[in-house]
Amino acid sequence: ERALRSGQPQAAAALGRQGATLTFLPLTEDILIGHSPVTGPEARRRERAIGALAQQTRLALQRLDFAARAKAERLRAETEATRSAVLASLGHDLRTPLATILGAASSLKELDAQLPPEARADLLTAIEEEAARLNSHLSNLMQLSRLELAAPPRSDWVDVNDLVTAAVARVRRAVKGADLRLDLSDLPMIRSEGGLIEQALYFALGFCVAG
Repeated sequence: ERALRSGQPQAAAALGRQGATLTFLPLTEDILIGHSPVTGPEARRRERAIGALAQQTRLALQRLDFAARAKAERLRAETEATRSAVLASLGHDLRTPLATILGAASSLKELDAQLPPEARADLLTAIEEEAARLNSHLSNLMQLSRLELAAPPRSDWVDVNDLVTAAVARVRRAVKGADLRLDLSDLPMIRSEGGLIEQALYFALGFCVAG
């Protein structure tokens, strides 16, 4: 306890006296080594060897600690960069359905009497579809918030073919003239959070097309 508290070696008690039977050398704030008292003609040389061994062990532990901290910081930076990119993508996706809904609602409000039934039905369908997209994006944002709080995401059986098709359709709508060719095999169902996978696919495909 004294060795850990002071950070200094604590020698064993002298022969015949009450105290520790080992000499303790602190390596870190909570790790130390102990060895029996060194006696005899080689005592000084052996003490120097033990001290050198303890120092090398101390340096090795420090390097491991520095490496672990550097890895944790790198992962934190990568996670933050990914989260920022996904949030930026979601922010763009939120504006698109909102603009469509507002435009369609404004047209219905101002031109309702002049619109033929087919045009009115198209506007209502657009509002319904874009509202569903907006709800999906909001669900993705809630999932990201849960992940930020280390809560497990909801998972269900999803069709990968449907996710890829939906992501490609979104990219085609967002990037005019995007040259995307879809050739899917019979992919299996997987248990996952479909909204987040679709968002990741959309972001990756959009980045490739824009690049």
